[in-house]
Amino acid sequence: MSHPPVRRALVRRLPVAAACAALSLGAAAQANPYYLQLQQSFTHDTNLFRERDGQEDSDLISTTGLEVGLDQPISRQRLRARAHVERNRFRDNDHLDNTSYGVGVRADLETVNRISGGLHYNHERNLASFDTYTGSVHLTERNMIRRQDYGARIQYGGMSLLTLEAGYVHRDQKYSADAFQNREQRSDTVQAGVRYRPSDLVGFGLAGRYTRGRIPHYTPTEGDKYKRRDLDLTATWVPTGLSTLNARVSLTSTDHDLAEARDFDGVTGAISWRYQPTGKLTLNLHLVRETNDETGFYLAEPETPDEPPQLATLQETKLIHSARLSATWAATAKIRLTGGVRHVDRNIRVTDGRGSDRTTTAELGASYAITRSILFGCNVGWVQRDTSSGAASVSYDYSSRTASCLARLTLN
Repeated sequence: MSHPPVRRALVRRLPVAAACAALSLGAAAQANPYYLQLQQSFTHDTNLFRERDGQEDSDLISTTGLEVGLDQPISRQRLRARAHVERNRFRDNDHLDNTSYGVGVRADLETVNRISGGLHYNHERNLASFDTYTGSVHLTERNMIRRQDYGARIQYGGMSLLTLEAGYVHRDQKYSADAFQNREQRSDTVQAGVRYRPSDLVGFGLAGRYTRGRIPHYTPTEGDKYKRRDLDLTATWVPTGLSTLNARVSLTSTDHDLAEARDFDGVTGAISWRYQPTGKLTLNLHLVRETNDETGFYLAEPETPDEPPQLATLQETKLIHSARLSATWAATAKIRLTGGVRHVDRNIRVTDGRGSDRTTTAELGASYAITRSILFGCNVGWVQRDTSSGAASVSYDYSSRTASCLARLTLN
């Protein structure tokens, strides 16, 4: 089952339940490529709109979801597809009631002549998260975000010492709220490079990346265009069968026509480390340093603690630093415990001010697979944001607590 680079509705506040379901699906997919999921979740949020301390508005959210999917090998190829729809209802803020949905398709292709590649397409519609708003725009109305991305990649060389790689990605995001039109963004990225693998334990890569983007409604009368250039140095190291380290360091240059405050020349990058000291315990560490033109689609919580951060929306951010540590413990064949902590530091630049804030998120959950098809899980979370002095025009302090429970039925 593929995982498109978008967050689903509020049901995705339950990473623990999703983790167990993914495991059972993976095993079943070998016998039956199709699956169907029915799920119901309830989430209580003590600060739904992420208001300032003392102005909190709590609510209970019900999410009813249906998902169908396919994971089918075809000779040397592999086709993955999924479609989902959720109905989200708010007990006290029914003006936020909405239907979210999404589709995703991914094809992995391979030939006999050391040529491989793939195609992907994703389209999602969700309620925009209140977590990422800045002080310049804060809404309590329903604001739906539509995200679309598609692309292609090709590789020549197979498992040889040197391989050539190239790819293309298009991204597009739109909001339903008029106040967010200046955050709508489109971009096209092309990249090409070479990868060197002297052994199965280590590999290095060098690639160039070029992005052209547009913010169509940056001002009421004019759009902003930008160009980004990256030189990516990558490395993969597998010191033992229990540990894998991936790293990227990029020399990045971004130039905007209108939003000159977001221009950037410097170093960006990411590090991910996965360590499995025992058969039951898995640890994951993710470190990221990025600019607004990438964080505009990056850094949501992943669907399971074992996965890297998904794409999300963090607009009006010139530079962001993120650190995330998560753990998964399979206590028994049916019981799984998860936990995670993430810290995000944003350097914000908007037309009416500048400043920085720091957001810390923690989650703890458990799930129980009653049978192969039925799973139940609960999750608790905590969010705290603190701002720097003089940042009142762009951000503010807040805190929130969440508690969720989910029941899921999977049919194969």
